[in-house]
Amino acid sequence: KRSSEPQTVKQEMARLQVLKSYNVLDCEREECFHRLTSVCGSAFGAMCFISLIDLGRMWLLSTSVPVEVDEVPRDLAICAHAVISKDKVFLVPDMLKDPRFRENPMVTGGPKIRFFAGAALVSPEGYKLGMMCIVDDKPRKDITDAERNILTSMADAVMDALVSRRNRMLKEEGEKRIREIGMTMADTHRIL
Repeated sequence: KRSSEPQTVKQEMARLQVLKSYNVLDCEREECFHRLTSVCGSAFGAMCFISLIDLGRMWLLSTSVPVEVDEVPRDLAICAHAVISKDKVFLVPDMLKDPRFRENPMVTGGPKIRFFAGAALVSPEGYKLGMMCIVDDKPRKDITDAERNILTSMADAVMDALVSRRNRMLKEEGEKRIREIGMTMADTHRIL
């Protein structure tokens, strides 16, 4: 059974354009996202983070605990699999037993990730931009249906916050342009 969907270059370019439209990569950390990772981390008793999958990297929008890095190369990012996964919740109960990840430096060294569960951040346009993830340094058997619902609801809340943020920024930019046009027109009338 195939667990991923093939992606064309055109689909990936469109996904990246949508991601860029949120103007959130490399931004300052925002409290609304920190609250979501904190609540999710507490609910699961694990580290939680929000990732965004860019062209060559996974960028961390928020983490429930401080980490030393803001980004990871995409080829090492476990979350990059979510962009092409067919599953609503991407789950790896024991990373060492999964041939896709057992040699990954995030598993063999560094944070020693053993368990991973993530729900995709799906934009209104239908693109998977990243994930709301939980990780643990111990394997877990599975998560319950209720926990799957919590994780997907948290991912939906992240996406709602991203959409609201983008809409607010677009509105502010539009208002700024209107003011600039108004000032330009006033200057023109004074000259005439």
